Amino acid sequence: MTRLPRLLTYTLAASTLLAAGCSPDSAPSPDAAAKKTLTACLAAGGDAVSAILGTPVEANRMSADSAPVSICAYKDAKNVTVALLKIDKSGKYTDQAGALAEDQKNEKNLFSGNIKQPKYHPADGFMAGSFFGDITPRFDALEVELGTFESGNKLLVVINNPKDFDTGEKQAADIAHKVFENIQNGTAYTTTE
Repeated sequence: MTRLPRLLTYTLAASTLLAAGCSPDSAPSPDAAAKKTLTACLAAGGDAVSAILGTPVEANRMSADSAPVSICAYKDAKNVTVALLKIDKSGKYTDQAGALAEDQKNEKNLFSGNIKQPKYHPADGFMAGSFFGDITPRFDALEVELGTFESGNKLLVVINNPKDFDTGEKQAADIAHKVFENIQNGTAYTTTE
């Protein structure tokens, strides 16, 4: 018997709302002033990156949504960062290929003391100037980088300690393609007011 009064209350409330003209179709639209913000951890979520890397990872946001650079670190079960995605959304790059060439130059200087000098080659299938970097900071470490642009945003994808360079290169490219896909379909954005 206790369900009947509750059911009647809900039915009465729903009838009142319908009679007043309230329906899902007449609900207010989302605030047009709400701002969409590109976020690295949404651009390539943990599940997608886990599938690409072949190991479970957790996406960890390393910067505020409002920051001009969004960084997401992907950590494994041992809390080791196995991949990193950095999206520079500042829009300050009028010469994108030149910006990527400058990145290579700066990294060569930065990593000049590594056990092996960094090597770079063009990233086929990406915009002109995009590159893959082969970074070996010490004997037991390998880092593969992909630098490119998408929709005016500069991307850096880093894979730490892949099985080999070719595997890391493919994983970095797959993460970048996931970012491109999610920027295009809108799921890479969070809405703020």
